[in-house]
Amino acid sequence: MSTPKRIKRTLLLAMLFLTPGIHAQIFALKKTYTGSHYAFSHFDPTGINQFVVQFNEMWSDAIQTGFHQYDGSELGQTFTTSGLRFIWGQNSMKWTASSDYAFGAGKDKNEVVFNNGMTQLMTLKSTCNQINNTFGITLNEEKLWLEALYCTNLGKVLIEYSTLQPNGVESFGTEYKLNGLYTGTLKTMQFGVQTSYKYKKYVFYARAMIPTVVLGPDKSARGLVDAQSSQADPRDFPSNYNTYVNDPQGHVSRLENLQTTNFKGYSYGFGMFYLIGKDK
Repeated sequence: MSTPKRIKRTLLLAMLFLTPGIHAQIFALKKTYTGSHYAFSHFDPTGINQFVVQFNEMWSDAIQTGFHQYDGSELGQTFTTSGLRFIWGQNSMKWTASSDYAFGAGKDKNEVVFNNGMTQLMTLKSTCNQINNTFGITLNEEKLWLEALYCTNLGKVLIEYSTLQPNGVESFGTEYKLNGLYTGTLKTMQFGVQTSYKYKKYVFYARAMIPTVVLGPDKSARGLVDAQSSQADPRDFPSNYNTYVNDPQGHVSRLENLQTTNFKGYSYGFGMFYLIGKDK
């Protein structure tokens, strides 16, 4: 067969494949979706609790109530998501896959009250930007989906540390060395499972994930740093408060600063999304 004839046959096959009728036979479902879910996240509180305990002990004679300790469940996050869902296959054996982007955020507020009426506020925040991909099978006439889940997660951890005056004015100024906005990033690869149930155009789902690989940043850049601080180094938020106060030289090189890797951990959650567009 000559080359021109091969090209014509290839183009003809491509046109047939892209014909709406044939396309509908390949995909039992192909829709965009949007929704939200809540993730119960868990982190290792050892590092931040060491700071809390040492701070409370050092200032015990000057405070009415100290910072509370963390149990690691304080950073649950509310996510919004949007993506694309496919179902395809023959007869009773059908496959499903999806890809979506999700953004989540959560926070916890902590405080210590001094005898003179001053208050130090420490607000712990986290945000996540996720690209999620799933692949699995459908059951119960395509209403139940069982899938493996892969996630690339770009996370950010923030600590807002401020002074609350007795008159109610909040300050991030230099009256206290720790005051400031501390930021750190963490990229992880996460794996998990997801199960979903479809009711008309609504899909209810549950998922569980665990981080398996840290993609970045380098170990030397995993602290939470106040980049705008005018204070002398160290500008990293401490995990070991005693050495931060009494022996600041080498504080960061000894990894006695709080690490973003302390805030990676497993999560599980529940949510719902809506399939956009007309039924096939």
